[in-house]
Amino acid sequence: MSTLRRQSLLSSYSRNFHSNPSDPLFSLIKILFSRSFNHTYTSIPCSKSSENHALFKFFVDSLKGCKQRAHTIANRFSHVISYKKPQVAVDFLKTHGFSDTQIRSLLSIYPKLHQFDVEKNLKPKFIYFQELGVTRPHLAMFISKNPMLLSCSLDKKLKPGVEVIKNVLELNQPESNKFNIRDDLIRILSRYSWVIGNESKLLSSIKYLESFGIVGSQLVVLLKNEPRLFFVGESKLKSLISRVTELGFAKGSRMLVHGLRACYGNRTETLHKKYELLQSFGFSELECATMIIKSPILFKSSETRIRRGIEFFLSNLMLNKSVIVASPYILMYSMEKRILPRHRVLQMVKSRRLERRLPSISTMLCLSDESFMERYILKFKDDAKELMLVYKGPLSEPSKV
Repeated sequence: MSTLRRQSLLSSYSRNFHSNPSDPLFSLIKILFSRSFNHTYTSIPCSKSSENHALFKFFVDSLKGCKQRAHTIANRFSHVISYKKPQVAVDFLKTHGFSDTQIRSLLSIYPKLHQFDVEKNLKPKFIYFQELGVTRPHLAMFISKNPMLLSCSLDKKLKPGVEVIKNVLELNQPESNKFNIRDDLIRILSRYSWVIGNESKLLSSIKYLESFGIVGSQLVVLLKNEPRLFFVGESKLKSLISRVTELGFAKGSRMLVHGLRACYGNRTETLHKKYELLQSFGFSELECATMIIKSPILFKSSETRIRRGIEFFLSNLMLNKSVIVASPYILMYSMEKRILPRHRVLQMVKSRRLERRLPSISTMLCLSDESFMERYILKFKDDAKELMLVYKGPLSEPSKV
């Protein structure tokens, strides 16, 4: 209610009770309106003075931060009367290799960080991360990308969640590969730091997946590539596994985990569209089912890539459909980075009769870059330079052969 409106109402009540100003109802109304008016009036200068100027100056001067963001943080922490804690926190981060830009980024995402007690909140976590294997040169980048790791309770959230993941990794790696365990753990935490936030849900999902035969290295695959699967809830996980088994993946099959990854990344409608795309090129339902079981990750590829690959192999290279059905993974490779460059090299090798027997298209595409160059470019010393030029040449698709 506006001030003028309050005054108007008070005047109206005053006229009505003018004949009897001692009436207790009039006195009560006058007191209530007076208090409301005074409260509103005095709150205005209070909001204007709520900004913490000392904190604002600290962020702008010490970190060369954005003034707008500094205003926001200073207003949020108007009760802070000293910037001693922020200074200690910032100094601590700088001694661990954090740049001003990284510190500003951390504070933007998690402004409460500047009020952390270094000895109680920050230092123990930094020590813990280093014990896990995050080396000091990489610590700043690791934490900058995962600021929520600093907001979690070390004993209640971080350690229990990390231990669950470590146990899964250790059960599937020999002791001699402890460095692989460390690298896998850091990779999971670096890319999906939020997975450690709910230990009970993580354990529950692991137990449920194991009941379907997804164990050992298969669990590791999911943790490293699809950690969100462990937090979708049992009902959604059950529905997802049901979809996968309907596609033909058997319970206990080593391909079940890859089927899960494919279905999790696609809605049912999307999978149907990709089936329809394959069938539009003449593949039967059985052939489509065979292709998805052999290479389920193919269905995480875009329709554009699948279509372009099929058109190239069937129309340009005149391959039989059975080759694609037998090796559907060839549709997953990049046309520009792998398929076309290698095809051009093999065409030259064939035209110059440098090799008596050429590999199948699937074998040729499976080779690593190093192996391909060694076998089909560097091996032919007299032609290596020209072959390399062809390999690095234009990306236009060749005409039909």
